Amino acid sequence: MATAPRPGSTSEAAKDRTIIITVRGEKSVLRIGDLGPRDGDLVRHETKAAGVEKVSLMGALSALDEETIDLDRICLLWWLGRRKGGDTTETFGEALDAFPNYIEAGNAIAVEELVDDDVDDDGDLSPEA
Repeated sequence: MATAPRPGSTSEAAKDRTIIITVRGEKSVLRIGDLGPRDGDLVRHETKAAGVEKVSLMGALSALDEETIDLDRICLLWWLGRRKGGDTTETFGEALDAFPNYIEAGNAIAVEELVDDDVDDDGDLSPEA
């Protein structure tokens, strides 16, 4: 799994991180330096509305550091990246309902972390990388 910055990290390296999550060919780009308090509030609201265990945005990001991560955390980050990018208006609950199960996950989900210098605005590797 990819390594996310520590919660509350203020290092420039942490701010330059981009997490790309691809699910069934649908890419989500989440730039850590672009996240703010409204994103955290949206995550708390949507997890409550979906009827799942409330999780903070920083909690979901820090879960990427773990050897194993629950699919709901990956789904949350994938959904948030798509929502921020204007790629979806679905709720987190709707994203959860359509997300791959544990059997399918190994072939359907890819998580990578890059430094922003290596990523263009679409989340693709820059030609120089």
